[in-house]
Amino acid sequence: MEIVLTVIGSILIVLLGIVGFFLRKTLNDLEERIRQVESEQKQQRAKHESDMSSMKMNYLDRFDKMKDHQHEVKEEIINAINDLKNEVREQKQFCFIMRENKKGTKE
Repeated sequence: MEIVLTVIGSILIVLLGIVGFFLRKTLNDLEERIRQVESEQKQQRAKHESDMSSMKMNYLDRFDKMKDHQHEVKEEIINAINDLKNEVREQKQFCFIMRENKKGTKE
């Protein structure tokens, strides 16, 4: 009877050892998979942050381009107004000269 208990005890110890081995292996595999997932998440987060930064820069660049374009248009408008002023001034001078000529010929 003692031999049977010893054999059953030995078998239980071996079975517990096997279960413990597979349990440890499964836990190690899970830990490794968790590390991989965390690493992938960090890489994805870094990629997303990089993409967001790039999108932000592109967005701000568009505003800079619009600002530059508005400045160019403003300069063109100012130049056109100055050209009109000069034309009006020339017309005034021409009219003044013509009026003076008429006055001079009437007298």
